[in-house]
Amino acid sequence: MTDGSLLRNSRFLAGLFAVVVGAAWGLASFSMRDAALGDPNAPKYFPWLVSGLCVVCGVALIVSEILKPGVAHLVTWEFTSTHRAALIGSAFGVLYALTFEPLGFIASTTIFIGGISFAYNGVKRWKANIITAIGFAIIVFFIFTWLGKPLVAFPEF
Repeated sequence: MTDGSLLRNSRFLAGLFAVVVGAAWGLASFSMRDAALGDPNAPKYFPWLVSGLCVVCGVALIVSEILKPGVAHLVTWEFTSTHRAALIGSAFGVLYALTFEPLGFIASTTIFIGGISFAYNGVKRWKANIITAIGFAIIVFFIFTWLGKPLVAFPEF
């Protein structure tokens, strides 16, 4: 492949993604706690194995596409509705994580589910979006309470 089309090759990009994710997971596993009994590194062996396999497979995919490019789907870089939904979902996920402790479970979950509902359903279905968000948060709160794992419903002032 020529003219920079390697960066548009889906197999090459998948290999690159596998190397980055595998390396990040492997490095992150070094921060795991040591085992209290037996081998102190025992909890880290499986993440190291998986990250190593991920990196090896990713490198193999990258090298195979460089040496002998196959018929791969050329990736086009355009912003689609799927990308928009993923971006909005990610933004609301970060917002959910940031608001969980200060606002409590019910309020932060309502904001998260409501935001996702509005992103997918639009403003025209605002009643269904709000009812779904509030209902989901309350029902899940009671399910966790019933299971003996109570959550903080609202912040204490």
